[in-house]
Amino acid sequence: MADSVEPEPPPPPPPAEVVVTPVPSALPANAPPPRQSCWEKRSSMEKVLVIFLILLLIVCLAVVAIFLIYYFFSTPPEGQCLTNKCMHLATALESKMDKSVDPCTDFYQYACGGWKNKNTIRPDRKLISLSSVLQDETYGKIKNSLEKRLPGDQLYRQQPSSFYAACMDIDKLNERGDEPFKKLVKSVGKFPSIDPSWQETDYDLEDLLIKLLKLGFNPLISINVARDPDNPNVNRLFISDGNPALVFNYVPDGAKDKKFEEQLVSLLVKLGANKTVAEEDVKDIIELSTKIRKINRVNKMSLLEPTTRVRQLEVKFPWLKWLDVFQGLVGSSGTVYVGPEEVVINTVPAYFEKLGPLLNSTSKRTLANFLLLPTLSFTSALGTEYITILDKYRKEMQGIQPAPRWETCVENTIRIFPESVSRMFVDNNYYNQTKEYVQTLVNDLTLAFTQMLDDNDWMSDETKKTTITKLKSLQAKIGYPDYIMDNARLNNRYSFIPVKDTEYMETVVEGTRFAVAENFRKLKESPEKDLWPIYPVSVNAHYDQRNEIVLPAGILQYPVFNPDYSSSVIYGALGFIVGHELTHGFDKHGSQFNSQGEKNDWWKKEDKERFNNKAACFVQQYGCFKWDRLRSLDGEKTLNENIADNGGLKQSYKAYRNFVKRRGAEELRLPGLQLNHDQVFFLSFAQTLCEKASDEIKPDINESSSSAPSRYRVMGSLQNSVAFSFAFNCKANSRMNPLGKCEVW
Repeated sequence: MADSVEPEPPPPPPPAEVVVTPVPSALPANAPPPRQSCWEKRSSMEKVLVIFLILLLIVCLAVVAIFLIYYFFSTPPEGQCLTNKCMHLATALESKMDKSVDPCTDFYQYACGGWKNKNTIRPDRKLISLSSVLQDETYGKIKNSLEKRLPGDQLYRQQPSSFYAACMDIDKLNERGDEPFKKLVKSVGKFPSIDPSWQETDYDLEDLLIKLLKLGFNPLISINVARDPDNPNVNRLFISDGNPALVFNYVPDGAKDKKFEEQLVSLLVKLGANKTVAEEDVKDIIELSTKIRKINRVNKMSLLEPTTRVRQLEVKFPWLKWLDVFQGLVGSSGTVYVGPEEVVINTVPAYFEKLGPLLNSTSKRTLANFLLLPTLSFTSALGTEYITILDKYRKEMQGIQPAPRWETCVENTIRIFPESVSRMFVDNNYYNQTKEYVQTLVNDLTLAFTQMLDDNDWMSDETKKTTITKLKSLQAKIGYPDYIMDNARLNNRYSFIPVKDTEYMETVVEGTRFAVAENFRKLKESPEKDLWPIYPVSVNAHYDQRNEIVLPAGILQYPVFNPDYSSSVIYGALGFIVGHELTHGFDKHGSQFNSQGEKNDWWKKEDKERFNNKAACFVQQYGCFKWDRLRSLDGEKTLNENIADNGGLKQSYKAYRNFVKRRGAEELRLPGLQLNHDQVFFLSFAQTLCEKASDEIKPDINESSSSAPSRYRVMGSLQNSVAFSFAFNCKANSRMNPLGKCEVW
């Protein structure tokens, strides 16, 4: 069968023709092309940037809206203070902390660890603390005032400014060389080491002592006028042991004596001494100083029959013509007369008993050198050559660099013109409303202490009543005394101290003599009740036997006080300081004096026994703290300060809680700290005592200070505080919350 053939498909139809009808244009034929919009003109990058900025603006507006809604409508249970002042304060507190430490294990490190890490000890010092920070702040402000010398300034401003300028003028000091010092020494007596013409017949113990004491030096004995401890309305002559330091505050200790000898010989040779002779003299001086220190060290606390009369001193200690010395000192200060019946308070009779035989067995040459040696400290008022020698001494003997010259000059200006400088400081840096604020704080602390006494269960009603009477009689001196604002008085105050730009050392000498003479003039005067025992530029508070506390302007500034701080911070810092000073009126020493500052045994026997038993607890507690691996603190020596710390902390906390109760509510929390205000109170207290000391100075601090090291002041006080353990929820018998606690007040 043949294959069939399929027919081919028909071809596709041709495509339809599309007819396009033109749309008539609304524009004329010769019109320009249409304009592009601003957006169309933007490049792709610009369009992205604009969109980003719009989105960013929307986000910012949203954040602001959320913040405003939170700020105005949100009321958290414990709100935060978000003002600039609160945020600044919170940052300052937090920056000092070490939050990695458990506050119930080591609160001092918790509170101060950050501060210690951030702060370095200046090369011219061995320690940094709140006091040194305050001093730096104060000195800087005083420097600014002293450098503003105006033609129309009153005398009280001209004198310290001119003196400061003379101190800073090293070129002028260099021009004068060492002639001012040699002239000074010649006016006191022949100095065997630097004066080869000296003979034994030149030695006159009484004459030397009178002239040296007038210059403020007391190498063998100290004589001054002060209030009678038994009668604060009378001034008396006091005699005591002398300053154990030889010169430049060096006390022979064996370890550095060789270096000291080299430095001292170098200085003596510079002043004209023969090196071989000077070396022998210095060895003899150090040997005598060591012997004096031994009798001083053994008998310093022997307060046996302290009240005596001049005629009795002449008989008991015939190695010195006491009447001649007293008349030479006091008689030269004015019309004051001292006779054989004059009452003298001898604080160290056993020292004087042993000093006489020692002097009799020592050569006159050695005694003359020993007595005149302190005058070498005046070489610091000379030019570069002597300043360099002193700087080298400090570096090799003390391990420190020289302080800036301006600081040395500010310090010397304060020493010579304390009231004038205080006035200048107060005029520029103190606000009168501060006094009112601080007085309220003092009143709060006094009330809190009174409440604590009311709750006291170990004192008899009779003793308690007398204690409260003394507390309520206490006076507070705040900021500055009114008399430094009296221009006429202040202009006359130092008017007879000559101040010349070319005679710096002479002004130092005359200013020192003026201060000593002023002290002796007070012998026949009643103590001035309005007179402050410290100056307003001081950065330390003070308790005075007259039952008053002094809070000078120098301490009422940052970082201790700022009226804008939260109350928990103010009560924790300045409140503690006030409470500490208040408690000094009731420590082992202060409790011997009544409300008028008179020595009076107003304690019942059984109350005194209970007080001593409670005080013994502190002696044991602080005696268990170790300032190095082998040596413990002296709990007995630091007892009064420890009682004041513990009492002051308890008072200030109670005063703070009274404040909160009066206010009706807690203050808003400080942002970022995550601490309530009770916790901030204790943090503020601890940070007031932040301190950093070099290892080299720690033994010196422990041996010489009547206070425990700052670390143990904090640790000891908080270990005894029930309120602290409650605030930080410290477990019973943890390091910061031991079961056994000490308490007097």
